[in-house]
Amino acid sequence: MSNDPNDAFSEQRRERPQPPAPVQRSSRRFEDYDDRPPARRAPSGGGGGAVKVIFIVLGVVLLVTLLCGGGLVGLMFFSVGKVRQAASRAASSNNMMQMSLAFHNHHDVTGHMPASILTKDGKPGLSWRVAILPYVEQDYLYRQFKLDEPWDSPNNIRLLDQMPRIYMNPRMAHPPNQTSYRVFVGKGAMFEHGKKTKLNAFGKRALDEIFVDDGASNTIMIVEATETVPWTKPDELVFDPNGSLPPLGPPGDKVFVVALADTSIRSIPTDTPAANIKAWITVTGGEPVLPP
Repeated sequence: MSNDPNDAFSEQRRERPQPPAPVQRSSRRFEDYDDRPPARRAPSGGGGGAVKVIFIVLGVVLLVTLLCGGGLVGLMFFSVGKVRQAASRAASSNNMMQMSLAFHNHHDVTGHMPASILTKDGKPGLSWRVAILPYVEQDYLYRQFKLDEPWDSPNNIRLLDQMPRIYMNPRMAHPPNQTSYRVFVGKGAMFEHGKKTKLNAFGKRALDEIFVDDGASNTIMIVEATETVPWTKPDELVFDPNGSLPPLGPPGDKVFVVALADTSIRSIPTDTPAANIKAWITVTGGEPVLPP
């Protein structure tokens, strides 16, 4: 054996085990192996699949609405229309109630119901709607009229544009400064030109007086007419017991509103027999028919 230390080191190095050769790894990816399930990839376009689902759902909902829900939509609009009709009818009834109370206040002060105001020559000049102005908080407007002149005189015609809101019927469209609130005038009705209407029948009756013998709760005082007139003009509904009735109520509506002589408000169907309506118009007919 050599005593050279370098030879001993070389011997030990030759006897030292060598590390194993590195394992050659395949370049194939995990998903390339046939026995492994392929990895799931996100579809191209981001959330396109969700958008498609949303459009499909919306399409189904729209189709169901058109096929099955159309009736519900129509019912909704029908209900809204009914609510609006009821609201406008209530507003018109409130107007007529205020006018009815004004009639009674006028009766308490003067002893008779308001009527057309006569001119110097004894002809109707201004409507009862002018006569009750002091009783509907319109005294300032009332004092501007010349009561002995007709409604279309130079002084009175300029006041036509100042129609109080109480005479505007919310149930119908009508020209400016015109109203549909009118009364029946004629033989047998509650009003006649040149006569005074009284509710009580006490004392001696004069020839120029009208008494509501059928009862205030059975007699029409104010009515919604179909045809409108300038609010200051004494143009009322002519009543003929043997003739036909004028059109009543808003065009196309199924009811018209009336104020009875006791200030109560009623809605009467337009298809009510004419004989019944005439019975409610007359003041001395003695008919047993009662308003609805």
